[in-house]
Formats: sequence, C-alpha cells, structure tokens
Amino acid sequence: QAQKVHERSPKGLLTIYARSGFGGSWNSLQRKPRQLVTVFLPDGAEGLLTDMQRFLGGESWYRSRGIPYRRGYLFMGPPGGGKTSAAEALAGELGLDLHVLNLGGVTSDMNLEQLIISIEAQKPTMLLLEDVDAGTPARDATKDKRPFSLGTLLNMLDGIMAKENLILIMTTNHPETLDPALLRPGRVDVKVEFGMAT
Repeated sequence: QAQKVHERSPKGLLTIYARSGFGGSWNSLQRKPRQLVTVFLPDGAEGLLTDMQRFLGGESWYRSRGIPYRRGYLFMGPPGGGKTSAAEALAGELGLDLHVLNLGGVTSDMNLEQLIISIEAQKPTMLLLEDVDAGTPARDATKDKRPFSLGTLLNMLDGIMAKENLILIMTTNHPETLDPALLRPGRVDVKVEFGMAT
C-alpha cells in the first residue's frame, strides 16, 4: 500500500523537514521548488550550483582519502537578501531533501544531538541552519543562557557524531559575531555574501 501511495505522489516536489514541537523529531511537507533562475544571486555566487554538483559527484574521492563526505557553506548578509531562497532553490535544483533548523528552538544538548542524528541521510541531503549568529552559544558558558553548548554544536557539525552525505548551509546576518571555530574549513568550505539587490 505504501508503495502504491508513493507511486501516485507527484514527482518533482521538494520535501522540506522542519523541527516538530519541543521534541527531537521532524515534520515534513512537500511543495513545488522555487526555480534557481528566479533567485537574485550576488556576484561570485554563480558557481554555487556547480560546486555542489561537483561535491555530489565526488563521493569516491572523499571516501578514498578518509575525508568526511560533507560540504559546508555560509550565506552572509542582511535580512531579505535571498539567503534562504537560494538554499531552497539549490535543494530543488539538485533534487535534495531540505532540513531546516533554527537553533533558537533547540532545548538542550541532547535535543540538538537527537535532531541531527535523526536526519535521514542514506542519500545526500541538505541541512539549513537559519540565523546562526542569533542561535549559537558563546564559548564561555557562564555568559550564555542558551540551553545547549557550542561544543555540542561543533561536534554535531564536524565531529564524531556528525552526519555524512550532507550539504550544510548556515545563514547569518552578522558573520563578525560568529566564533572562529564555527567557520573553519570542514565546517564552512565556501562563504557567499548576499547583499540587497542593486
């Protein structure tokens, strides 16, 4: 019965997963993906699709060298510059599922671990971390009241618990406030600055 339902489902739809309530699960919805040609990309961002396609076609290169099979991007710029729209359009263009996580809703270290671990990544998928400047804890836990630690976030992005088969996109309005550890290669491989339309 499940197979018949799947075969009847519309093709060419983007599946978007969002965090469900206060638990560690994901809810999904499907919709027609936004076309990449409708997104105003800034100078220097035209190669994003090619870069992601090269990554998706290079799994054997990563595996043969013992390098974790994931690639990270940082989309920087003021609100309304097209960062989230570009991520959605790229996921649709590449035929990837899109998981969207706002760190402001994470309730604990365990909750964050649960959410990342439960991402289905048997095939390549995309994880969008929205507004990491607003949701990332400070290095000094005594100055930060967030319910999870920077160490846990770093470990889930690029540590022993990190997912593979993953394209990670982080968006930020204020890149200068981000901890340097979050931006090192392996966590962020490509940075793209999105400005307002000229």
